[in-house]
Amino acid sequence: MAIRYLDHEFISFQEYIQEAEREKITSYAHPIDEWMIRTLNSNVLKPWLNKAIDSLVSNKFGTDLASMVPINQKSFPELFKILHHCAKTLRIPIPHAVIKQVANIAYSAGTDEYAFIYISPEISRLFSTQEAYFVVGRECGHIALDQIFYVTLARFLIDEDADTKSVNLLASKLLELAGDALKAWSRRSEVTADRAGLLCCGDINIAENALLKLLTGMSNVNEVNIEDYLKQAEALYEFHESRKLHSLLKSQLPVPKRIKALRLFADSELYYQLVHKPKPRGKTLLSQEELIRQINQLVQP
Repeated sequence: MAIRYLDHEFISFQEYIQEAEREKITSYAHPIDEWMIRTLNSNVLKPWLNKAIDSLVSNKFGTDLASMVPINQKSFPELFKILHHCAKTLRIPIPHAVIKQVANIAYSAGTDEYAFIYISPEISRLFSTQEAYFVVGRECGHIALDQIFYVTLARFLIDEDADTKSVNLLASKLLELAGDALKAWSRRSEVTADRAGLLCCGDINIAENALLKLLTGMSNVNEVNIEDYLKQAEALYEFHESRKLHSLLKSQLPVPKRIKALRLFADSELYYQLVHKPKPRGKTLLSQEELIRQINQLVQP
């Protein structure tokens, strides 16, 4: 039986245990090479960065989080349903989320101990409910896989506000020691977050449209021929890569590659295992090994 507390409804502990036993979820994350995690987590600066980012999150976001309107069953109930759906799909507690005007529609940050999500009120106007599942699901995916510390660190690296300078000094040192690992992890973390979004929305076409809207700012994606877009984008990417301009993309994966990576996942045995769909007749699905191989090839800078 569900538990009600302060007008909020939560799954009971017994229901949680029964669900966990009935359906132990397989990880949807793209495997990260052991050297990346070892380099990042064992770095001598990690304890200092933990403290610095913990302090910065409180200073930079504390007032906002206290004053912004929270998303719950009483305020923005439709958005709360989306948040609840994503949290349930990914098997995490419902994250602390507030309404705030943000450029990239949804934004997650935090520390190893505490994570939160900003969601723009524009999401209801620009995205359908199913597309919103993808957008919010991506941010929940970062939280579900304990990526939030490095997601936050990566975002602070390009923040030039005065109150981030102490963190940026430490982060710059971390980049000297583990820069390649951090950038490689960043590329793969976006692939994994996109997978979480797809699991939450349940439709590859909806996921592609939502991703295109999210990363390009276009609202009329129905007028875009995605196949033609991917073909032209790949040609342009190769043109710039040949001129050594691709270094700008080393910590980010271009939109076309993100879409291709998502398609590979949607055509894999792993995806059908996670969503409990029967394998389509006459279609060969990618094995886990082949999926990893093709994704690794795709995310190389």
